[in-house]
Amino acid sequence: MLLTNLNGIISPPISLAIDTVRTKLDEWNCNKIFLATEDKGIEQKFKDIFGDKCLTFDKNFVDYVPGKAITSFHINRENDLYLSGKDYLIEILLLSMCNSFIVARGFGPVGVMLFAEHFENAFAFDLGRYK
Repeated sequence: MLLTNLNGIISPPISLAIDTVRTKLDEWNCNKIFLATEDKGIEQKFKDIFGDKCLTFDKNFVDYVPGKAITSFHINRENDLYLSGKDYLIEILLLSMCNSFIVARGFGPVGVMLFAEHFENAFAFDLGRYK
């Protein structure tokens, strides 16, 4: 799952995302979640609710502030832009290997779909755009 806010696209509230994932896990008979996010708060909420079923790529997460673009956050480390881009690409490739896909609209999902051969199940949040 990728929760982002790019180009004014309305992301689902975390409670809606969690409820949807919970429903789809049962409906699609999935036993694991691969969560792709940069937001430390989202990662923690998913791990609190789904426990060992929730997997993430081992990377540095940021403390997201609502109203700011996630791309405006940087981790205090050498070569952060390069490493953040590399992490993002790795997550896109890992997501493309999943059998099911729950996504918020944005650019990342397009990359995932370009690499994926197919998904058995897919769901996309479409909550519109900010005006």
